[in-house]
Amino acid sequence: MDNAYSFSAYNLTGKNHSIEIRPLAIHCEVISELHSSRHTQHNYEIIWLQEGSGIHIVNDTCYPLLPYRVYCVLTGQRHQLRIDPESKGYIITFTEHLLNCSYNEYSSLHEGEIFQHMAQNPGLLIDPEVSNDMQDIVHLLRKEIGNKMELSAELAIKYLRILLIYLRRQIQTNMNPVSLAKNNRLTGRFQWLLENNFREKKAVSQYAKDLFVTPNHLNRVLKEFTGFSARQLIQQRIIMEAKKKACERGSTMKAIAYDLGFTDIAHFSKYFKNTSGINFSSFKKKSINHTFLAR
Repeated sequence: MDNAYSFSAYNLTGKNHSIEIRPLAIHCEVISELHSSRHTQHNYEIIWLQEGSGIHIVNDTCYPLLPYRVYCVLTGQRHQLRIDPESKGYIITFTEHLLNCSYNEYSSLHEGEIFQHMAQNPGLLIDPEVSNDMQDIVHLLRKEIGNKMELSAELAIKYLRILLIYLRRQIQTNMNPVSLAKNNRLTGRFQWLLENNFREKKAVSQYAKDLFVTPNHLNRVLKEFTGFSARQLIQQRIIMEAKKKACERGSTMKAIAYDLGFTDIAHFSKYFKNTSGINFSSFKKKSINHTFLAR
């Protein structure tokens, strides 16, 4: 029988941070009750509608839910969800810390950026063949979530990451082929430069100069290809590194600020708060209480 599956990825006193999967077929009414009123989203959420319909309201914008599509909700967004009866699919919910504190390798399109892209381009259409592969991954994910065996936590998180990789591929596949081919080279060169220089270079003009293009052209290409401006991608990379280091025991804001090229700690503190929506001390307090199980 399909039930809601959840697995604690962190040990937090008095509160579990988890991956949770709710199949729509059985739990449609429960999900509607939980999401029918407008609420502030505390976790990341993937809504995969395979069959059926519904309404998806994010902040003040209403989107119709269409079959064969994936929608997402980010932490901090005002959200309301109504799923029509007989709909099939899944709602997958997981914490922001799962992305920030467990990510040890940088990719050209970080998971958090996938969610940002999907939030700006709602309703990611999933090809049938990709859908079959994703269904297999969801089945394996649910299996590990329900297991109490050794390393089940690690496997569950890996399967979630594989699912996100499929979404990343689908985003790229759905793009215009001409634009994809033309902009892929410049985007790849920018991302390589960013990965190797984000500690020293924080201005768009510095990267544009290295790439022999104007800042406006660089922004246009990156916006089309990734959904973000150069400035946003630079900020995301810096904050991703800051959050990862903040999750390490013994780390301090001063040390992290200097490591990331900030000579003024007050400036770094303001930068962190403005970019991530939470001040460094609050984020550090939350993250230090978590023990990540899949290192």
